[in-house]
Amino acid sequence: ALIHVAALLVGGVRQSDCVGRLGGDEFAVLLDHADVAGKLNAAYGPMYSETVIPKDVDTGMQKDNRNLTVWNILVVAASMPEALAYDIVKVLFEHKQALVAVHKEAGHINLSNQSGKFSPVPFHPGALRYYREKGVQIE
Repeated sequence: ALIHVAALLVGGVRQSDCVGRLGGDEFAVLLDHADVAGKLNAAYGPMYSETVIPKDVDTGMQKDNRNLTVWNILVVAASMPEALAYDIVKVLFEHKQALVAVHKEAGHINLSNQSGKFSPVPFHPGALRYYREKGVQIE
């Protein structure tokens, strides 16, 4: 029965998509959908960027999967004092390991990822001051 379900899944997706068995009777489908980033950004603001899940992350993947990344942003009121915004950003970057201990995704919080290109709102002056001190240019 699982072979039949797998065949139906594989037959029902595009050549560029990836179907894999998670275990038991659970399957996952990675849709290759990076091509819609421009349309999503036009509709909802610049929060989506193309990325690739390399085929070598799992033994069952036979090809890279092109998909979307949705950027996490921290939004504060424009009226927040500059010193407070600066301190918040400083704590986020300089105590990142404490965040990683709570959720491993925080490991992806990096100065090199900071970009106005994927933010629908402007960066706070306090955040920009911290980035400047660290040599990060926000476009």
